[in-house]
Parts: sequence; structure tokens; C-alpha cells
Amino acid sequence: MQQLRNRLVKHIKSVLISGVNTAEELVSRQPSDHHMTAILAPLNNAPTLEETVDEFSDSEPSSGSNSFRKYQPPSSVGFSFFIAGDTIELNISCGATTYTHRKTGGDDVSRQKNKKNKDAWTKSHLIDEDITLVLTQGQTTKLVLDGNATLSLTSRPLIYGHIVTVTLYNHKYLSTESNYREFNENCLFEAQLSCEVVSGSLSGYPITERALLDDEQREIEFRYRQVKTLAVGHGSAVKWEKLANNNWFIESDFVPTIEIPQMTADTGDSESRVLDSRWLMTLQTEASVLEDLESFIDNYGSWVEKEKGALTDEEWQLDEESASTIIQKQTAAITRMRKAIGFTHKCFCKGSICAGKRGYAVASESVHR
Repeated sequence: MQQLRNRLVKHIKSVLISGVNTAEELVSRQPSDHHMTAILAPLNNAPTLEETVDEFSDSEPSSGSNSFRKYQPPSSVGFSFFIAGDTIELNISCGATTYTHRKTGGDDVSRQKNKKNKDAWTKSHLIDEDITLVLTQGQTTKLVLDGNATLSLTSRPLIYGHIVTVTLYNHKYLSTESNYREFNENCLFEAQLSCEVVSGSLSGYPITERALLDDEQREIEFRYRQVKTLAVGHGSAVKWEKLANNNWFIESDFVPTIEIPQMTADTGDSESRVLDSRWLMTLQTEASVLEDLESFIDNYGSWVEKEKGALTDEEWQLDEESASTIIQKQTAAITRMRKAIGFTHKCFCKGSICAGKRGYAVASESVHR
């Protein structure tokens, strides 16, 4: 199942970034319509806001044409991270795809009459790998991808290190009378940017001052206090991993994916039937159902006490209010569950049928179905 999921994710990313047709030449279709994301547009690209259904015209659509509005692609992509050390060395790689327009079948008039003669766009792959840069104060720039883009490295000092921003941007400007062909020829498609930290100590990215967060945001920050954010993306998401050589590797990600693990409280036996709705349906005939439910609540209460005891003095000082709020919610849940079980024990019975137990069993049956 995991392999099938990975293949599906890989396919979706490929279609969105590289398009359905991976051939080295596009026919009759503009590259900006073929690629959905990972596009770095040239500057002053107002003409790209309009797209026309006329595939053979290089001019802008008239006010009466059938056109639609599309989003404005960014001109840059990058990421920032916090790093410390006397000497900071980064190994940066980047890549992109460009297209060159080629007319076929004569002039525009003949091409529109003969639909078999269509425009063609030839693809070129540009890659720059192992660009080694040593961090200095201020900004360092370098032309990359055969002069089609600029790589920028910016350092801003903090008390214990530096905030470093790595950016790849399309520095080309469109002419005043630009058209769609010029726009597509100056775009960078399938943009890639990555960085390996060769020397330097990567640490958690500075978070927003807690006093500026609302109650819910502060609670979320406290719940995930052990999950460190090592980088933030600009123009895309960002991901990071530790390589076999123990160096950190950071990479821009235009189609981010994450698998959320199942999160449950430690309530005892993993083979317990207490969360199985089919088992709960037998409440009227199986006395052990109530016993299992009570055991579940006891185990949950023990887990809450264990988590509370595991909080260090430092964590309490970090945000005592959020910690107390989370514990209060958990305690309220325990009280609510015990009250429900108590009601089932003391429910009004008529003959051999217990209304409370039957209601619980019916509710469980509806969940199962």
C-alpha cells in the first residue's frame, strides 16, 4: 500500500511540475499552459494574466475574445534557515527548463488555415550543481543556469548565529510590447533549488514571539514544541533531511506532501476491543463491555497523569497557561466519559430491557454501519 501511495504522489508531482507530455518538444501548446507549478516568471509580466484560446496568435487577446484570468507566477523561489558557526559553507544546486519557440508552416495566416501546421516549443534543461559559497555578511549574488537566472545568498546576523536566505530568481525583464511568445521564452519552468550545509550548525528557525499569538496558536505551538522547524520557504514549501554524511540537506518543494501518522493516547492493550463498534453493539448482552470501557477510561487517566508528570520545569515556564489548558481539556474528557458510564449503570430499566444500554448499543450500530 505504501509503495502504491508513493507512486501516486510521484506521478501527481510529475504531472503538475513537468506536465503530462514529457517529450523534448511541445507542439501547438504554450509551455505556460503545459506546466502547472514550479514556474519562475520574468519581471513585469502583466501580459500573462490573460490567456487566449487562439493557440496560433502571438498577440494579446482582444476585449471580445474568449479568455480567462490566471494567477501570476512568482519570479523567485527560496528558503531561509538559522545557522551558527565560525565558518559556514554551503553547497548549492539549482536547475530549470527553458523553451525556444519555432514557427512551422509559413506565416500566421497560413498556419491558422491549416491546423496541421502548428507552433513548436523546444525544451532545454539547465542545471548548476555544487556551487560552493562561504557565508559572508550582506548579500552575495551569482549568475547561474547559463545566465538565465541569479542565485542570491543573504546573511542577517542574530545574537547566536545568522538568518540565511538562499534565493533563485528570474532576472529577465519583458519588453513594453511583450506578447505570450516572449513571456514563455523568458520563463524558467521546473525550477529546482537545494542546499547542503557543509559546515555550520543548523538550528530551529526563530518562532514568532508567543505574546503575539492567540490562544489557539499558542496551544498548538506548545503541543508541537518538540517538532523543530529548520527552514521556511519563500515562493514554495521547503523540506529538509539529514544525509548519510550527517550534513543537513534543504530543498524547495513546489508540491509538498506529508503523511500524518495516527495519533492515539496510550490506553493500554493495543488488542482491546473497546474501540470496535461491533463489540460495543453487544452492550445489552455482554457485561464485560462496561468493564472494558471503564478500564479504557482508567488507562486514559493514567496516561494524562503520566504526560503531566513528564513536563519539565522548563516546559512549564515556556507556557504554563497553554499546558494547564490542555490538561483541563483532558480532565474534562475523563469526567464526561465517567459520567456517561455512570448513567449507563444507573439507567432506568423496564423489564429485561435497559433503555440506556439499548440506546448505547443502537448508537454503536449506527457508527458501524
